[in-house]
Amino acid sequence: MKMNKGVLRDLNLALLGAGLKLDDLETRSSEVVLFGSRSTHTENEGSDWDILCVGNGERFKDSMIDIVWIRPDKLFSPEWLGSELAGHVSKYGQWLKGEGKWRTRVFVSENTKRHKEQKIEARISGLTRSWGYLGDEYRWHKSRLLRQDAQRLIIMKSGDGVPPRRILDSDWKNHLETQKKVLAILFDLAKGLENKRFVEENVFEYM
Repeated sequence: MKMNKGVLRDLNLALLGAGLKLDDLETRSSEVVLFGSRSTHTENEGSDWDILCVGNGERFKDSMIDIVWIRPDKLFSPEWLGSELAGHVSKYGQWLKGEGKWRTRVFVSENTKRHKEQKIEARISGLTRSWGYLGDEYRWHKSRLLRQDAQRLIIMKSGDGVPPRRILDSDWKNHLETQKKVLAILFDLAKGLENKRFVEENVFEYM
């Protein structure tokens, strides 16, 4: 997919604001890929620019730019191909340079799914302990993060790439079946009676 000229202009301006140039990134990389909300046109005014570069470089992150590097010798490794990020980039990324031949080999590894399950379990336990001390704004925020992680896990279990957050939010609002699946997986991953009761009685209202 060819990138819209306006998007490319805005990307160049954002990079220049961080003291970087797209031409320099392309010179140092065999592939340059825009991913995240900017690649799916679901960004808001404050969204940053997420860029994957295949080459030898160091992570760069500020308020508007997030550049992730992966070495060429790791591109076809199970660790990369089975990761959540690889799944997302392969499905939703826009290639500015390169072909992304590795995309055909992407899968969701068991380690990736288990890591997400453990993250959800920890979120549930933490919210159960702290819920009574949290104001409504923080409850909304933390519950939404928990719900989004559950949606990501459901998608990964289907073998698909995970979309940006605003697509997850839209799916949650518009599909009752998604809501049922999220609550079911949260209840399943909640460890112990107290955590399960918390999921049943509190979380849905704030998602």
